[in-house]
Amino acid sequence: RMVNWADTSNGCLLHMQDGSMVECDVVDGAITTSPSISEPLLEPCPWICAIKDVTPYSRGDEHDQLHPRLIFGLSSKSRLYFHDIMLTDSASSLFLSTDHEFLCYATAGSRCQVRFLNLYEINGFDPFMGPDQANLLEGYEPRNIERGAKIVAILPSSPSAVLQMPRGNLEGIFPRALVLRYSMTTIFAGLYGEAFQVMRKHKVDLNLFVDLDPWAFLESGIKDFLLQVSNIDHLNLFIANLRDFDNTQAQARFPVPDWFKREHKERKDRSSFDFTTKVSQVCRTGRSVMLKLEEDGEKPEGHFLLPVLSTFAKENPPRLDDALSLIKSNALKVETETKKKNPLFADAAQNSIHYLAFLAEYELLFETALGMYDFEIARAVARNSQMDPKVYLPLLRRLNGLPQYFARFEVDVRLKRYETALRNLYESFSANEEVPTTDGKEDKGNTFANCLSLINEHNLFKLGLELFKNDGEKRNEISIALGEHLLKEGKFQTALSVFLSTTPTCVEGAKRAARAAKDWRCYFSIVHAEVEETNPTADEFRAEQRQQVAHEVATEVIAGVESGISKKRMEFYASAARILLDYGDDILGGVDMLVKGACWSEAYRVATLHQRQDLTKKCTDAAIAYAYTTIEDFEDKSSSFATASEQYATVLNLRKKNIFVAGPDMDDEQDETGSLFSVASQYSNMSLRSDMSGSSMASNVSSVISVKTANTFSMTGDDGINRHRSKFQKGKKKKQKKKRKPKRKPGSIEELNGLVQTLRLCCPKDDYAFCIAETLQFLIFANQVPVATELFNCYQSMTKSIDESRDKRVEAAAKEKSQAEQVTRVEGEQDDGNFVLIELPIEKEMDDVSCAKLPESLCKVFDYAL
Repeated sequence: RMVNWADTSNGCLLHMQDGSMVECDVVDGAITTSPSISEPLLEPCPWICAIKDVTPYSRGDEHDQLHPRLIFGLSSKSRLYFHDIMLTDSASSLFLSTDHEFLCYATAGSRCQVRFLNLYEINGFDPFMGPDQANLLEGYEPRNIERGAKIVAILPSSPSAVLQMPRGNLEGIFPRALVLRYSMTTIFAGLYGEAFQVMRKHKVDLNLFVDLDPWAFLESGIKDFLLQVSNIDHLNLFIANLRDFDNTQAQARFPVPDWFKREHKERKDRSSFDFTTKVSQVCRTGRSVMLKLEEDGEKPEGHFLLPVLSTFAKENPPRLDDALSLIKSNALKVETETKKKNPLFADAAQNSIHYLAFLAEYELLFETALGMYDFEIARAVARNSQMDPKVYLPLLRRLNGLPQYFARFEVDVRLKRYETALRNLYESFSANEEVPTTDGKEDKGNTFANCLSLINEHNLFKLGLELFKNDGEKRNEISIALGEHLLKEGKFQTALSVFLSTTPTCVEGAKRAARAAKDWRCYFSIVHAEVEETNPTADEFRAEQRQQVAHEVATEVIAGVESGISKKRMEFYASAARILLDYGDDILGGVDMLVKGACWSEAYRVATLHQRQDLTKKCTDAAIAYAYTTIEDFEDKSSSFATASEQYATVLNLRKKNIFVAGPDMDDEQDETGSLFSVASQYSNMSLRSDMSGSSMASNVSSVISVKTANTFSMTGDDGINRHRSKFQKGKKKKQKKKRKPKRKPGSIEELNGLVQTLRLCCPKDDYAFCIAETLQFLIFANQVPVATELFNCYQSMTKSIDESRDKRVEAAAKEKSQAEQVTRVEGEQDDGNFVLIELPIEKEMDDVSCAKLPESLCKVFDYAL
């Protein structure tokens, strides 16, 4: 059998009866024959096609040496061979297309397809390289065909194939593989017009023009695209289809195959291109190119009007205001025969507005036109829309009758552009515009009160202070309004600073802010200054007022303070005591506050200063009582920590075991039910629940049945209380059962968190240790050394007990892990005891938990045999 080379007309290939290959060459008119250097086919093949020069399809690796020629054969038994490699055992026909660089063959059997194998990929095919190479035989974008159909031809200049159907008729198809290859090739070649026609006809995403090589398209290709795609509707279609996404990625709809990337190199690295802004970049670049073409005279003026409008509408965010401005400018350039007619109501302008409304809603266009403060174009937009003239005509008539800045203010309020609205209202106020009403009277809608109301309503204090920076009085009012706003938001300290910054100072606001912020020092300074200014001679009244306020403020300072021992609590009570002493002249109340806050030394100092022996004794007795109460608390903490530590170790192992068996995801689901069973038991429970689902379905069905016969029961039409009662029992209230608190299930995440919280609370922190140290120092000062020694020893004993319990638990866990590691080396990782090797995030914190240490100087004091 003689076969012509597919890539050259010089010579041919002979397939002999014994299976060998002979090459015929024509040199200077003489025919020479020589044995082929290619491997023979495995069996005689009636249909053969071959390529002599494999250089265009070479990889540059060891596979090039294996195939000096590309020879394909189809046997009478439907086996397709590539040299000595069988590609498939069910092929009905084949065709080699060097123009499209595909080996095309039709499969036989129950699933008939036309498959397209790229010659570059098939040249490096190795059947022993795993499933990736096997997937190559599926081809690029295979096409389903009718059973029994055969390939007749692949047209070289068109992405189409001719098939012969089993009935004998011929059909032409456009397979996806040929269309995509043809489209991508023509795009890289700069034949945008030809590519557009094919892509539009066969519904290929037009984003491919940009995504194949975005930098090249934006830098030079977009101009050629605009010149070649001359139809304005086609340009609008291209712009409308743009998306901020790379359609050539592997997960996208049109991934670019590796063999195509090898043939066509991109101008720049595509990783530097931001596809999230692709639409805006293409719109800006395309718009500038279109306007430049019109300016240079390559296209008539206004030729690209609709595509330019499309770029404005498609850009993110849409620039409809610029689009309307362009329509107006173009309309004003057109000279009409009758100058009485408004250019915006001409057919050209109305058609442009109509097209723009196709891209954006009329309501949005109308609001955009209002936002431009151009009521003429707003009327033109509304005139060609479905808006009711009874709505927009009175609105536009009223806006045209208002002063310039006040009309803009109303437009901004309508569009909820409150910052711009405040600026225009300020300009209207500054210009002293007269705002008429329907009855001819002057309306004060542009006064400072209106500005202040707008500032308060929309939180525009910063802008208001900026606008009225040269008017001290009005700036002062805005500052007071800002302070009131901050008070409502709970920002008391900031509000206090704002009230104090006013000139003159807003005393009432500052007083309220100071009390809310618990800044008693600032508060009493303000009160004292206020009394001095209002009635400087009323000393008796001033003292009485001060004492009353002092008790109120002291109560507010300690209100909301958390119970327990903390340094912050001591500070609050010390502040309340200082208020009572300095401004309330209440020694007893001040000492009581200090005692309640465990400020023993300060309370003793105040009592001694005022020579109150009763109060000094009270301080000492309170400190002793506090010491003994604290000693009992130490014992409780020690025992609670030991118990909780043991339970923590047990629950921790249960949690680890559950994670080891079910995995972390299943463990989260089991936490909702508190189950620590295995996955198998969980499935068994599910099956039990599924068996019970029939009864629940029956109950749902029965709930809608109504018995309206002689029976005294009714299933529907009554409320929930009387639904299942007889007529003699209706109206009686049903006893409500007390809701029981859900029990904490063993091994649950809630139990583990509860134990962790208990361990934390049992270990005193730095604030607690600070209070204990203050108590110890006072007891030594008050000559209560035995009590101080007992308190110190109990604290140290508690610390030692907690450390021993923690170390015992940590050592036991380390021992279990060591044993599990030894078993793992022998039995493997699937041993049941390996759950102890799992580490939870909370373990490190619990292994390091300890009590805060007392000051070293204080510990040395008790070392000296006190």
